[in-house]
Amino acid sequence: MSKLLIPNGYQLINEVFPEMGFPTKDGETYGIRTEEFDAIILKCIVPEQVAMNFDNPQVIIDNWHNDMPDNYGIIEVNNGLTKNGNKYVYFIMKHSLGTEDNPVFGNGYLMNINIKLGNDIYFINSSFTERGITGARDNTIYMMFLQKYPDLEDPYDGWASDPYDSTYKEGFLMNLSEDEIYDDLFPNHPLSKAREFVEFILDNN
Repeated sequence: MSKLLIPNGYQLINEVFPEMGFPTKDGETYGIRTEEFDAIILKCIVPEQVAMNFDNPQVIIDNWHNDMPDNYGIIEVNNGLTKNGNKYVYFIMKHSLGTEDNPVFGNGYLMNINIKLGNDIYFINSSFTERGITGARDNTIYMMFLQKYPDLEDPYDGWASDPYDSTYKEGFLMNLSEDEIYDDLFPNHPLSKAREFVEFILDNN
């Protein structure tokens, strides 16, 4: 069995998630907590029939578009080969931490990865969420957006859109602050950390 490498700093824990089928015989859970974000990582080997489609990420996009919860939105979906030539596919979704019954400020980012190592297909399910003072990334980039377009009739026109279909208006759409170009400005933001995690997986497996 090939060993999947994950980044340093994520502590192996004994958390149990029975509703998700964790732990499994070969499953492990990891966690990390800082002043700015929390993350929980679940990984295991899965049969091919439950893995995402390695060759057609549009299927994943279409599935989300067909059944998008009100508080979720697509950030990115991607596939290809790792640096070691192994197939991968992943998606990152955003979601609001608050609900009508529980008004909490901040966003979370759900990331799922499948990667094929030898004869094994690994599944990684992870959640990266904001902690402490939330919204700094959104607010900072939004102020820059308003300064660039001061004459907008609607101050939110052009601020948020689906990254794969500009006509799609359902759910909690990705906004400009969540573009990868701003990750370096906010290195400890949960979305930046999610992308950093993906980069490590693709570079080291």
